[in-house]
Amino acid sequence: MASNKGKAWEEVFKENWKKCYPGTWIFRLKDQMNGFKVASQNPCDFLAFPAENKLFMIECKSHEGASISFDAIPQYERLLEYKNIKNVYPGILIWFYEKDKIYWVPIHVAEQIYNSGEKSIGLRHVGKYNLIEVPSIKKRVYMESDYTAVFSNIEELYNYSD
Repeated sequence: MASNKGKAWEEVFKENWKKCYPGTWIFRLKDQMNGFKVASQNPCDFLAFPAENKLFMIECKSHEGASISFDAIPQYERLLEYKNIKNVYPGILIWFYEKDKIYWVPIHVAEQIYNSGEKSIGLRHVGKYNLIEVPSIKKRVYMESDYTAVFSNIEELYNYSD
């Protein structure tokens, strides 16, 4: 996969997010590179604040096949650091572009998959784990997505106790 397809999808994601949550804050973190690593040192791609008392930490991944290796998601371990902070919702947004599917994977769900011995997150996990499909319609190459369908009731996915 060409890296520009993934970067272009990030822009499409950001525009779709703004349509779903007009007048709210979303910020693309600039990639922080370590001289010896090719991967960004940031915990995620985007910080978004669509509603009162909710901060989303969103790592966007686009992938050709039906599963993506944890090795291709170096931010996975960084996002785990934020999994127990109330009103912070870290996760991985995966676009399986050959399948025309987008899923939100809360970081604690990714952790469950990893801890079960799996080496990747994939469509085979839908139904077994709480991967949340983002309602989307294909527009030529990229998807037009309704993120309100997933993120409006996010508390149910994270089970923070008071």
